[in-house]
Amino acid sequence: MTAPAPAGVLVTWRCAATATLTCLMYLTAAEDAATHTDASGKVTLPNFEILGTAPGGTAIDAPVAGPRGAWLLSYLEGGFTLLAFDASVPADAIEALANDATACTVVEVGNRPVAGGSALEDCERLVTARYDGKPGTCYLFRPDQHICARWRSFDLPSVRRAIARAAGAADMEEREAA
Repeated sequence: MTAPAPAGVLVTWRCAATATLTCLMYLTAAEDAATHTDASGKVTLPNFEILGTAPGGTAIDAPVAGPRGAWLLSYLEGGFTLLAFDASVPADAIEALANDATACTVVEVGNRPVAGGSALEDCERLVTARYDGKPGTCYLFRPDQHICARWRSFDLPSVRRAIARAAGAADMEEREAA
């Protein structure tokens, strides 16, 4: 007998910046919504603050299949990484980012072979769910696996500006121009 599929429950958190984040939480077979429900019937998780997938938040791991391992975080190591959904980054842009002064590796979700980058298969569709990975969506991760920026469509100049700002190069250029 197989375990029933996890039930989806919408959960809302108040973040430190007073923003509200609503996301879909999947409960395991050992849990149910009653475990996390307060007296008013709202689903809660005590002492849990989250930035989610907003810039500044930490990367959220998920199982994947690909040449660099079975977990998403193993693809976000070693420098700036652009996580892109559904082949949204042109091959020439992948090469350009890899050859910039502050290099950036491109990881494509969708298991398409990528020249100069990496590809992974979202085997359980959790990467897509956790990052709201609509076609074209891109996330830029810093070397410490925090989200630097995100876009709904790829734009090479925007990615380069975000990398420069995170690396401190944009501030130095502004000071030199003044």
